[in-house]
Amino acid sequence: MGDRADDAWKKAAACDRHAHATSDNKLKAMFLRLRQSWIRIGNDAQFERDLNANAEQLDRQSKHVGRISGA
Repeated sequence: MGDRADDAWKKAAACDRHAHATSDNKLKAMFLRLRQSWIRIGNDAQFERDLNANAEQLDRQSKHVGRISGA
């Protein structure tokens, strides 16, 4: 099972390799646009993953503080 962000960054790297491997300027531009799209998808997925991890950590901390304070 692959991580969504990692999969997107791998696809971005593949697009970059294809862009550098071709001499066709239109094809190169297309691969570079695709690369940017995959990078954006990877960054969004990473942000979502980090946001969820931080929310879970805050929930655990608030429950711990609640037990200590007797709330």
